[in-house]
Amino acid sequence: MIMTLRTDCLSLIRFVFLIAVLPFAAQAADWSAATTSGLIVGVLKWQKPGLDSFSNVHRKDRELYDVLIRRGVSPENLGILLDAQATRAKILDEVRNRSRTAQAGSTFILYYAGHGLQENKTTYLANYDLDINQAALTGLSVDDFYPILASEFKGNTLILMGDFCYSGSLKILAEKLSRSGKRAVFLTSSSASNESTGNWTFSQTVIDCFSGYGLCDVNSDGRITLEEMSNEVSKAMVGRERQLFGYGSYGVPASLIISPVQNRIEAKGLVGSYVLAPYSNRLQPARVLAESTQDIKAEFYFYSDKKSVKVAKSQIKKLEFKSLAVGTRTKVSWGGKWYPAKVIQTREPFHLVTYEGYDSTWDEWVTMDRMLDPKGVMIEWKGKWFPGQIKKKENGKYFVSYEGYGPEWDEWIGPNRLEIGANQSN
Repeated sequence: MIMTLRTDCLSLIRFVFLIAVLPFAAQAADWSAATTSGLIVGVLKWQKPGLDSFSNVHRKDRELYDVLIRRGVSPENLGILLDAQATRAKILDEVRNRSRTAQAGSTFILYYAGHGLQENKTTYLANYDLDINQAALTGLSVDDFYPILASEFKGNTLILMGDFCYSGSLKILAEKLSRSGKRAVFLTSSSASNESTGNWTFSQTVIDCFSGYGLCDVNSDGRITLEEMSNEVSKAMVGRERQLFGYGSYGVPASLIISPVQNRIEAKGLVGSYVLAPYSNRLQPARVLAESTQDIKAEFYFYSDKKSVKVAKSQIKKLEFKSLAVGTRTKVSWGGKWYPAKVIQTREPFHLVTYEGYDSTWDEWVTMDRMLDPKGVMIEWKGKWFPGQIKKKENGKYFVSYEGYGPEWDEWIGPNRLEIGANQSN
């Protein structure tokens, strides 16, 4: 854990940055696609080495663009830059030009998909021509957007959304813009101190809400509001990714209508909730789409695809989270290694931890899937860590089982693949 440069090279990090000018009225109002302009940017591969490329299967940048066009945004007003087109200069030029031509009361959308990183307490998004060894000179910092949006953007209200490592840093931008006289809201996949996840869960949820997906409509009134979209993101990030999302509003009404519902789905019983259901010989997070007396329809999400399977109720488990008390000393997995840490705050199911020997800029919110329970063990398998149990020990090796997996996964391992809690005996 070399804590001088925070990057997301080992995990899928995607950045979604959405800025919208919305109706200024305090009462509920519709988002107007007809008066929307903006720019869609997606970077899944880079010019220089140092950042892992992403698969372009079912690209969410393109999908969001298509959804917005279907909703009524004019193709003449909505641009798109993908991969090599998305250089630092081109992105800033597009934002500047579209800010200058935006009409008062119109909507401006900026979406960016790619890697995110931190250096010297500054958050950068990875444009195509980024050099990670010179991030301050070649990268786009979140603050680079401030002077353009504060002085050249003709609208009043901005919505900032991010699906990338440390995306909660958009809170700082939202606060600064609000002080400049704009109204601003931020909605992000993670906090300012957290890496993001290996799936497009946040982006998919935003797309679902703009598409009018029925389960996003919490109160079943036929309309999906900004508040309901934030609730949907929160549930998805916890249920599927075990990740704390970010949300805050500075004058933007929570009652803002994002979309009318296109397919009504009544959330009752288990429908709409997240559970653990079997898929590929293990229990995995899934959302319940339908329920009968004996079965459910379970929806899984892998990278960029939803997969629905009929599952017997007897095979599913309630989604539960373990917790540690404030003050507990533990170890936390970061970058594939374990570091001593202490729990300093809790927000169920999350723990704010501080790492021993590192300053508070490294504090982050984590769930027990990255923490070592003093009463348990964590087992490494192909670079990832899973909770489990030691069944027996012989000749310096351990016979272990994995939580949520069948006995066919039990195996003998060496101590290099095992992290044992302080209250466990070696």
